Amino acid sequence: MYQETFKNFMKLIRPFLKQQGFSSRGNNFHKRHPEGNIGMINFQKNPDGIPKFTINIGVYSLVLAEFFLEKFNEKKIKEYPSLGDYHWNTRVGSLVPKEHPARQKDDFWYKVGDKWWEYDDTTDVEKLFQDISPLILTHEAQTS
Repeated sequence: MYQETFKNFMKLIRPFLKQQGFSSRGNNFHKRHPEGNIGMINFQKNPDGIPKFTINIGVYSLVLAEFFLEKFNEKKIKEYPSLGDYHWNTRVGSLVPKEHPARQKDDFWYKVGDKWWEYDDTTDVEKLFQDISPLILTHEAQTS
């Protein structure tokens, strides 16, 4: 079933991101900067159950978190912030320049800037990984 396709993709992406210094919790990957900021990559499945996903990236700022602790009656900075806690976030697809060959092949991605990767039972998981991993490497390096 197509759910296995996503699970198999995550089995490839997890060790790849671990090599880049990320730890994982479910579909969320966190990377801590020595000064306290946290970078995050989240693989968000479509909430309607349609077999597709997007890749969110975000930064949780230690300075901003400390500033807002009192304002929001929180006692400590979150060790594993969720997507909604990040002070900056976007999708990897919106960071890829229009000139990129992968973006030019996808009319919606080219025009709108948002990217959802579709999959099904016949999806080549290795190819999906090969298409996505360079995008993550390029844009993870720009945000760390």
